[in-house]
Amino acid sequence: LAVCTSFGLLTVPATAGTLSLFNPSNITKENQNLEMNAQLMMVNDAFSLEVLFDDLEGSLHEQDDKYDAVGDARIDIGTYLDFIGYVGYTYRKEVVMPTSSDTVRLLYQATNDLELDIGESYDLDLKMEGFAAHGILFANNFPVYQEKGWDVNIGVGVEFLYGVEIQDGYVRGDAIATAVNDYDFNMYSNYFYTENYLYDLDVENSNAYGYSTHLSIQATYENFSFSYVINDILGKLYWQDLPYSNVLLTSGTKSYDENGYVEYTPVVSGVERYKDYTQTLMKKWRLEAKYNFENASIQLGNDSIEDINMPYVRYQYTYDNGLIVGYNYEMKFGMIGLELSSKNYHLSIHADDLTDPSAVRASLGIHYSF
Repeated sequence: LAVCTSFGLLTVPATAGTLSLFNPSNITKENQNLEMNAQLMMVNDAFSLEVLFDDLEGSLHEQDDKYDAVGDARIDIGTYLDFIGYVGYTYRKEVVMPTSSDTVRLLYQATNDLELDIGESYDLDLKMEGFAAHGILFANNFPVYQEKGWDVNIGVGVEFLYGVEIQDGYVRGDAIATAVNDYDFNMYSNYFYTENYLYDLDVENSNAYGYSTHLSIQATYENFSFSYVINDILGKLYWQDLPYSNVLLTSGTKSYDENGYVEYTPVVSGVERYKDYTQTLMKKWRLEAKYNFENASIQLGNDSIEDINMPYVRYQYTYDNGLIVGYNYEMKFGMIGLELSSKNYHLSIHADDLTDPSAVRASLGIHYSF
């Protein structure tokens, strides 16, 4: 989970969803304008963010199912040109880390020197998938049907990416408590990375070149509108001389802290080398329906990445002075959000708790016409 906190920022015009999806259908088709949008989201359902950043010193949110952690960040700076469409710079950084409840529980107990139940076994399973990249983005949208009250458009986008960070792999194994302050483990890891978070290992830098494609469909009929956006429908990063570990980690080397609790320097055996690797980017999608009233609207939707679904509902009201206020509730991590928009600015903040959140999301957008 600490990997997610270190992997960590906003999209073209802001929408109601949770993930930082680029929506080609929302491009502002206006020459001599500049769009700047940024978003940062950090969510998990195991610990508050304060506990996560403080070596797990605090309480664990107990649950029987697996724990999910998502870090999602994006910056877009671009403009619209009649002869090309939207063109801009993008920075992306995202990671998804599903983890078994046993893995989180043992990590929490061991970090806080809590007593173990002798003989209890743990099913260890942790997956890490993510990347960071700079890119150039080209996008546009086109009307495809405008009859009988319908207005339907399709948007497409293509990114050319330069990858600078990767986490792609898994750890699986088992552990058993041998004393109230001791346990043994055996784990297997298959892991590509630019920084090794499993054990200390200095490696050389690696970079990648690649691409990604985005698609959107938006339909409006009278007061109803529907949209579907999918990012990274085809996305690859081609890494060269990337650090790779295919290893077994065992608890053969141990010592004890001042409280008598076991501490490990894992015994590592297997293969560590550099190799070329093709990373397939994680698909992200949003499905949304909207109904417009005279000065208000209500939206229902769902964002998804790696089988993690984040449904949401949003109410939006437009005041006579042009100020738009939105209230958003995301159901997976329980975030409540406030969004403010005017002609040239957008700001939003979301959290599941005001004082000790486990999930936060913030976005900022600026539109400037020359």
